[in-house]
Amino acid sequence: MDNSFDFEMSSCKKVFASLNPNQYKALTTSPSNVLQILAGPGTGKTRVITARVAYLLCEKKIPPQNIIVTTFTKKAANEMKDRLAKLIDTVSVPVDLKKLVIGTFHSICVRILRIFGKLIDLNVKFSIADDTDSKQLIKRVLETKFNRGKPSGANDIKVKTTDIQEYKYFISACKSKAQFPNEVPPKVSDHAFEDHLEVYHKYQQSLINNNLIDFDDCLLLTYKLLKEHPKCLRNIEHVLVDEFQDTNLVQLELMYLFALNSNHKVTVVGDPDQSIYGFRHAEANNFYRMEDHYKKLGLNVVKVQLDQNYRSTSNILRFAETLMRTKQTAARPEKDLKSNTQENTPVYFDQYPTNKDEAMHIANDIKNLTKNKYKYSDIAVIIRSSFLSRALEQEMIHFSIPYIIMHGKSFWERKEIKVMVDFLRSVASNSDWLGFSRTLEFCTPGMGAMSLERIENEFEAQRKDGHKGNVYHILKEIVKGKRKRFSSKVKEGIERYMKTIHGARKFLKNESLTNEQKLDHMFDYIVEQQNLVDLVSQKKTSSSQSPDEIKQDVKENLDELRNQLLSFDPPDTEVLNPVSDEEEGTALLTSVETHSVNKGELNPVKLLTAFLDSIYLYEESHYNQSKTVEEEQGRVVVTTIHGSKGLEWPIVFVPGLCDGILPSKYVLQEENPSKRKSAMDEECRCLYVAVTRAKERLHLSCFAENDGFGFGGNEIKPVSQLLKGKPLKMAKRRKHEEQLNKSSRRTGFFQFNKLDRSKYRSRNAKEAMHYDSMFSHIPKAAPIGFKTAKDMLKDSARDNGSQKENPYKKRKKTKKHLGMGRGPMKPFKLN
Repeated sequence: MDNSFDFEMSSCKKVFASLNPNQYKALTTSPSNVLQILAGPGTGKTRVITARVAYLLCEKKIPPQNIIVTTFTKKAANEMKDRLAKLIDTVSVPVDLKKLVIGTFHSICVRILRIFGKLIDLNVKFSIADDTDSKQLIKRVLETKFNRGKPSGANDIKVKTTDIQEYKYFISACKSKAQFPNEVPPKVSDHAFEDHLEVYHKYQQSLINNNLIDFDDCLLLTYKLLKEHPKCLRNIEHVLVDEFQDTNLVQLELMYLFALNSNHKVTVVGDPDQSIYGFRHAEANNFYRMEDHYKKLGLNVVKVQLDQNYRSTSNILRFAETLMRTKQTAARPEKDLKSNTQENTPVYFDQYPTNKDEAMHIANDIKNLTKNKYKYSDIAVIIRSSFLSRALEQEMIHFSIPYIIMHGKSFWERKEIKVMVDFLRSVASNSDWLGFSRTLEFCTPGMGAMSLERIENEFEAQRKDGHKGNVYHILKEIVKGKRKRFSSKVKEGIERYMKTIHGARKFLKNESLTNEQKLDHMFDYIVEQQNLVDLVSQKKTSSSQSPDEIKQDVKENLDELRNQLLSFDPPDTEVLNPVSDEEEGTALLTSVETHSVNKGELNPVKLLTAFLDSIYLYEESHYNQSKTVEEEQGRVVVTTIHGSKGLEWPIVFVPGLCDGILPSKYVLQEENPSKRKSAMDEECRCLYVAVTRAKERLHLSCFAENDGFGFGGNEIKPVSQLLKGKPLKMAKRRKHEEQLNKSSRRTGFFQFNKLDRSKYRSRNAKEAMHYDSMFSHIPKAAPIGFKTAKDMLKDSARDNGSQKENPYKKRKKTKKHLGMGRGPMKPFKLN
């Protein structure tokens, strides 16, 4: 290994010189080797992979367009580009980082498909189906299937939400293994499997009919393309994959294909112990699969383990490693992380009678800690199940603790945003049936299921005749009276709707306007013509907001969407033209990337399409990332385990460590021994991720009985089996001056009206946060607001009045509530 440098730049030299020995080894390992960097929590992973990219660019002189870097999120990609820009700022030979191929697997694959998709007969003007689109298509396939052969006049069989989710998961699992419908291995005499496979076939055909690809297809179709046409990426000289532990099998195969023409020059960075996305089909064993794959090819696989931890105390590190050594059954590389801090506070563990007692003592702890050197923003409460946040919120309000709940309801899930995005889809494409149908149903008086079915039948007939299918043309003919069987009320509504779409498109064609003005005028025109602020506000209800407050929220959210559209600046590759017939087999990804495109010169429709792509491609939205955790000063953060990944705080509380929560009741109830073992390992890794977020103090706790808030108390048992044995022996149990139990609490509601709740709110605080995913631990979005305990208690008494169904309405869920009060509590002191 050559460790010598010949740099002409001071900034890189300074950074590289500050690396510890193992980081330096990871940096300077020859690019001709396959490199695995095993980076435990807090070991400087981001710093090392960024330095590695700079090393390849500056020392090895690899052109940026010949390097692919994949990251887990768009935010991570942007942060890496910012760090790289600062790192190589003083390079004598300039490096154009705009040419670096960096992004999530999905975003990079969409770029490739837009350019080369024609080679596998893909219409490169495809749209990307979001989660709602996919579920809607699966629902239609199931409705047809369930009601096939039904006697005339019999009621239609309704499709359950759980059915849709089950089939969707099966399809996603197949695609994550790089399996098209005709490539899924058969199972003998398994009728349920054959049934699911039939739905997969028909769902895939529905996507093709609607010129859509779903999130998984971004990867699967790129895999097919590169298998059949590997020379598309023949310029690539090195591939780097961040967060490798979160890759699935098709992403592993894509990495092989990305690096195929570079003689397999690959660097991966990650930590198998932090693989916690099994529900997205991530494979913690990909490190071992990769090693076996390249060794069979006769290649040298170099492993470098980063062992210097710059985050946590030695007690926290020892506890975390003991947890993994004693509770993890899957193969893993053992760690011996060395702490870089002198702090040596013990890991604390407490057990309480109920979850409300647990929440109360956590709030009291926080109050005491902030009397000394800590700020509220130094503290995080990391939970596995969202139901635990309810008691926490109630206690934080009682103790006057400002807080923010991360990963609540996504900006992009709001009704007004969904409606407006569908309008933008309809403006951008004549053939986006799902975008047209949902906006028609929402905005057109008299437009019911029967009218929509007739329009869809016309659309399907067009496609059967060999045409692409043009919803816009069909709607024009309905307005002109060329298509019968539509009432005058429906025709009038469609005419008004078509006027909106046509007028919006006219703005995009107005050559006297800049692109930004075109998009701005188009956006405002849609909102005004359809009176969207009033229309959406009338269909939204909230017991915690007045009609005027709802209307103001809708307006602010639409304004934010407009701002995101106008400020959107896509990578060059997201708006470029596909390969021409003459270029087939000769064009390169790099050759089109190196031609920089000015945003103002772009076709506004392509710019709009790129913006719509970006909404679906990234795990975090532009809006949700506008505020980082660091910017949320003065608040305690309450977040899920998955939402906490990659973050750190001086003080971390991890409550609810009970059997039935972590590990979850679903894991404990799993009857298949192999699946149960695998699921338990992932539960263990979840706890590992949670405890390694703590820098100085770690507080673990559990409770014996759930005191309300909608979770079955008989399904919860203290203490979590993940803690029992050696891990628990390493934790210090505290003796409180006062241990409360249920009998010492008096019932009754808190006097919330006496509190100034506004000081505890973050942005858009009035949104419902948890009911849509009561038991979900999957992160949805970055912090944008929370709902107070008062709002939840009020919502539980909401009158269940009927409401007109619309395509954006979510099924109302029954909510139980139980209000508990108490007198003053004598504080206990922390050791």
